[in-house]
Amino acid sequence: MTMTDLQLFEKYQKQLVWFINTKIGRWFFKVDEEIKNICNVAPNALTYGKHYERQENGEWREVKTTCFRTNNKYARLLNYRLAPLHKLAYLLPSLLKPEFSPFLVPVMLTVTDFYPGATGAGDPIDSAVYRNYDNSTFSALVSGNGNSNYPSYCAALNSYSQADKFSFLMRGIFCFKTDALGGDDIESATFSLYGKAKATYLGNDSLHICQSNPASTTAIANSDYEGMASYTTSFGNVTSADFSITGYNDISLNAAGLANINTTGISKFGTKLGWDINGSFTGTFVNNSLTSFTPYWSNNEGTSNDPKLTVTHSVLVTFSPQLMMCS
Repeated sequence: MTMTDLQLFEKYQKQLVWFINTKIGRWFFKVDEEIKNICNVAPNALTYGKHYERQENGEWREVKTTCFRTNNKYARLLNYRLAPLHKLAYLLPSLLKPEFSPFLVPVMLTVTDFYPGATGAGDPIDSAVYRNYDNSTFSALVSGNGNSNYPSYCAALNSYSQADKFSFLMRGIFCFKTDALGGDDIESATFSLYGKAKATYLGNDSLHICQSNPASTTAIANSDYEGMASYTTSFGNVTSADFSITGYNDISLNAAGLANINTTGISKFGTKLGWDINGSFTGTFVNNSLTSFTPYWSNNEGTSNDPKLTVTHSVLVTFSPQLMMCS
């Protein structure tokens, strides 16, 4: 019998929720300190902090927060941590009775990173796309076609050795599987990147969150670079001065950013320099120099520095009071 990550997590949801709220479960899944009272565990997301708020019209809404990762962080941790027990299960089958090992049973199954019905054939990914062409004008880089992709800078501009000419411009693409929201109303959301490095040799700029629309969410292509050229609406930004290279940079999404979250599918975000968003270089030109923002990507070792999308969402609920007879 085989089972996808999503099917496995759905089948053992009750046990997983109980386990992840224990001290050892939080360590097991590397849960961030601020995440409390987890009520749902998905291969790439945690939902927590469920509570009820009364609206001005007297209706009640169920409000909760979901933190999405660009990869299947929790499925991978489950598979990796239990791998030794998986081997033991084959050595000592007589000791492993299903009723005493609710967390060992899933490990006996084939765990993959595939989602049935998702866009593409695998896990939504993140990467950088760029146009690398020496002796280009800034406008030619902005409107030109991409010719490479690799997860390095998520937004960068590099100058050439001739005055007012440039060699490359980079943009970032981040895809999140957010169908776990199930059509809920979005209250607020934060896009977070863990900073690794930055440069300001061409002047200070801002890192902007925007829309992206890669042809495939599982295999970024060079052509996805020019696909971002028309996306000039900023969903939020962080300046070079405020961009941390020792922790997460949490960027609150504005109304346009919230509208970009797909509650029944995959949410596609991008990153650009402010100069790229505005279509104009207003920095200080210096030959062979760089202004850039570098985050940790989901393909880096470990999972604690992953890009993430944290969404607070709600759904209208109806309470049905019951009359109880006491004797």
